[in-house]
Amino acid sequence: MLTEKKLILEHQVRRLEEVSKRLAAAVETVDSRLNAKTILDVESDAVSCDGALIPSEAVQIIIREGFDRYPGGIYNPGHFTCAGKSYLLARGEKHMEIERARDASKMMRGSAPLLTECSPDFTVQSMKELQLVGFPSRVDFRAEDFRVFIFQEQVYAHHSLIQFPPYFRYRDDKTYFSKQVISRVDIEKKQLVYCGAPALDRNLALIEKNWLYLEHDGEVYLFYGFSPFYLVQKLVSWGRFEFKTFIDMPLRIFGLHHLPYVSFSSNPVEYDEKHYLLFVHARRGKQILDYLHWGVLISKTTLKPVFISKKPVLRGGNARGVYPHVIFITAVIPSGRDFDIIMGEGDYYSSVAKLERSLFEKNLISIE
Repeated sequence: MLTEKKLILEHQVRRLEEVSKRLAAAVETVDSRLNAKTILDVESDAVSCDGALIPSEAVQIIIREGFDRYPGGIYNPGHFTCAGKSYLLARGEKHMEIERARDASKMMRGSAPLLTECSPDFTVQSMKELQLVGFPSRVDFRAEDFRVFIFQEQVYAHHSLIQFPPYFRYRDDKTYFSKQVISRVDIEKKQLVYCGAPALDRNLALIEKNWLYLEHDGEVYLFYGFSPFYLVQKLVSWGRFEFKTFIDMPLRIFGLHHLPYVSFSSNPVEYDEKHYLLFVHARRGKQILDYLHWGVLISKTTLKPVFISKKPVLRGGNARGVYPHVIFITAVIPSGRDFDIIMGEGDYYSSVAKLERSLFEKNLISIE
């Protein structure tokens, strides 16, 4: 009992120290940037939290198989193509949400990476659970929410590695730690091979999520934060997964400035000869009424954001699954002139919706 209390107090002290460091750093950053233009000041260009370009009824479930083995859901899939084949790398939950909440052991190791080969219309051809190789062996963890990028002709998944404090299994405590890691996808061996955690030149929080990656002109860039500060890191050592700051600029967008932060959703993809397309999201309301996702165009020259959709492209609220408020975009696929948006729906299903380029472009506003 004394050991458990000591661990709890040590954990609380570490969290308070981390919060103090981050607050001090934030104050210093804000003080040094008081003269920076951080908010779009033209009210007509305000981004809205209302409506959505794609209605909820246009969202279609694409994985319907496998729920007998993964009754907790198959969702939040990343996407990639390899050797002319299309794949989704989804999160399969072996236990229902209520079971995971009641039993810490089911929470810790209940998530599995599912590699699904699919046709161009996302019909499932095959589904395989990947073996975890090289992951931490002496700590309780779970791997979840796999996004995918390709570098030097290798397929890599970047995902969350959730770890729990030693006392988690002995008490009703929701505290956890989340770090972002990179793993290699071995299709032939059906393995997800742990590579390591990227090293950034900044202090990281105890819970880190939603980093993005882009290979651009032979270099790898890590997109860390969108708003209130737009942060992009550049790879300087692949062997050590070391990144250095490439862009660090204030960014608060009129219409979204009341939100505490806006996070990244999907890795950038080709949009046209001048831009990449990515998505960002925010959670609205103290009780999280819904997730909102906006499309953003970033310049291929500067990698800075230049346009954003005035309305959300997608929003939660009517999602099927466990949580109606959750729609979470995890991949975007160019499809002719339009785009297929891959998402997790209700923290249970993998789904897709079509975004028409013409509709999207009519709703773009400048954020330069």
